Amino acid sequence: MPDYKTKLNQSWFNKLDSNGNSVKMWLKQGSSETTFICTICRTGDLDCSNKGWKAVEQHMQNEKHKYNLNALKNNSQLTFSISATTSFTSSTHTIQLVDPNKLLLFDDQVSQAEILWALKSVQNAFSYKDSDDVGELLRTMFPDSKIAQKFSIQHSKMSYVISHGLGPYFRDLLIKDIKNCERFVLCFDERTNNQNKKQLDVYFRYWSSQKGLVVTRYYRTILLGHAQVNVVVDGILGAFRTDGIDISKLLMLSRDNPNVNKTVEKMINDAMTKVNAELLNIGTCNLHVIHNGFKAGEEARRLLVDVSASDRATFFHDVKMIYHAIADNLKKHLPLKNTFLKDLHVLDPASRTKEDSADTMIRVGRAIPKLLSNAEINRIRHEFMMYAAETIDQSWYIKNKYHDSDGNNHTEYQQIDYYWNKVLSLTTSFGLPKYPTLSKIVKNILIISHGNSDVESGFSINEHIVTENRTLLSLSSINGLRSTWDAIKFYGVGSPHRVPIKIDMVRAVQKSKSVYNQEQLSLKSLADREKEQSEKHEHTNEEMKKLIDRENQLLSRQKGLQDEQKKAQLLVGEGRQRLDNALKKADIIDAQAANALIGAGDEQVKLISDELFKITHELLKIQSKRKNVLSHVQKKKQNMTTTANDQF
Repeated sequence: MPDYKTKLNQSWFNKLDSNGNSVKMWLKQGSSETTFICTICRTGDLDCSNKGWKAVEQHMQNEKHKYNLNALKNNSQLTFSISATTSFTSSTHTIQLVDPNKLLLFDDQVSQAEILWALKSVQNAFSYKDSDDVGELLRTMFPDSKIAQKFSIQHSKMSYVISHGLGPYFRDLLIKDIKNCERFVLCFDERTNNQNKKQLDVYFRYWSSQKGLVVTRYYRTILLGHAQVNVVVDGILGAFRTDGIDISKLLMLSRDNPNVNKTVEKMINDAMTKVNAELLNIGTCNLHVIHNGFKAGEEARRLLVDVSASDRATFFHDVKMIYHAIADNLKKHLPLKNTFLKDLHVLDPASRTKEDSADTMIRVGRAIPKLLSNAEINRIRHEFMMYAAETIDQSWYIKNKYHDSDGNNHTEYQQIDYYWNKVLSLTTSFGLPKYPTLSKIVKNILIISHGNSDVESGFSINEHIVTENRTLLSLSSINGLRSTWDAIKFYGVGSPHRVPIKIDMVRAVQKSKSVYNQEQLSLKSLADREKEQSEKHEHTNEEMKKLIDRENQLLSRQKGLQDEQKKAQLLVGEGRQRLDNALKKADIIDAQAANALIGAGDEQVKLISDELFKITHELLKIQSKRKNVLSHVQKKKQNMTTTANDQF
């Protein structure tokens, strides 16, 4: 009889399981015509050549399959890949169910629990070692929980989950946001941290489409040696290149007033001019001086309790004079006469019906470098006139009205970005944005920085997270902690359990160990190469030292021979002079002595010349060898630098 094998029948995909569910949501063709795979159980090839459909039914009765199918029905989305070795091509399939925020299979639910604990640990600044006994604690608290039984996160796992899982995941989300926005503001400042290192913290301020308002988000931390201008600029521009951020979208810098930061602004603006862009400049931040003044003032207030009345009066008189000096200084340095800033009053809801508001908005639109085309500028007046005639709901700009205990009326206003988000969300009868040009102007005006307070408050967060007991944290851990802290605030409104945990976050955390291990292997490989190069460099140095020593010996010998050669030549010259004198006197004896002297001198000159020729030849060989060694060392260094940059 022929060897008959049952092939997977396409009609099977129309069948239902015992619960009435279509099997095609998980049943797929295997790598051959006589095999199938189950996507929710993530099986390899299962054979149906002998039992046919019965083999599929047998798999359906498997307890693991039932559990996974039930988990799938209660969750949202499952993405899986199928790779076949035959004519069936590789493909990716997605099953979309109800709630996109729920997790999937059991292992993913365990990862969800571990993520929630990691988020809570970051928020409360728990040390990594605080997680060592959490698994046992949960199993004791919830003995009937399968998730608690599988929960496992110790200090080492906590470290790479944050540094190579959650941190990079949240930063990638931020970078996607930045790439999708029209412009952003870069906020930065540096300070010495608890590790006694110069730490540059960088933030983005931009219009968040997700929130419908202006947000300031933590981007990354860069550790500096000395805060020299080129180090700061290279750190910022290098981070942009690494993350693929378009520098031409940078609207302005938010910084303190020190001269080093002025130079940073100039250097970044120079880099932007190379891509036909430029920064918006509206002046500098002087508020850090005021902040320090308030701090000193509070300390002085406490000291005044113990002084006499006359001393207190003298103090307040001096303070009055200081206030006058401060006011004069602020009037001198604050941009009080900046016409652009004055024009921004046009964003006030009360200004929309003023006669000159359309002209003011046009001036504002023109003032932002490279934002609008000429055609868009021409549309500003038309859109603003429509906006002026718009029926605006009072709740868009008034949050609350109330009376105080004395019967006085009070009005609490909405934030300006809340108001404009409502206005800019209006659409035409065709469903298109009603104010596309005003939207570009307003969203990129509202992100203008009012000072450096966000970065200053970030230093307080640093002190909370990177405490004196955590001075050994790596840069990737610091970035991971800060990015996760920022994400809890942004996505979870300050609550870890409110952060949406999606499947891509789960996968990022599940892969964090392999990412960490791969990085460690790369670092070890780089360190091994550096060690090898160092050893070769030491060998090269020894070789160079020997060559230099030999060269110096030859040069010294060369100089000595040249001196001897001069003496021999003088001896020959003296002999010839004596010979001339002897010939004039017809003195045979003196003539013979002179000839002997000349012969000895010529012989000595010849011997010295031969030796000098050999020494010169050897010197040329040594110098050529030194040049080749130096060229080889420089090439090796260049290759090492290129390799390191490619890896990191």
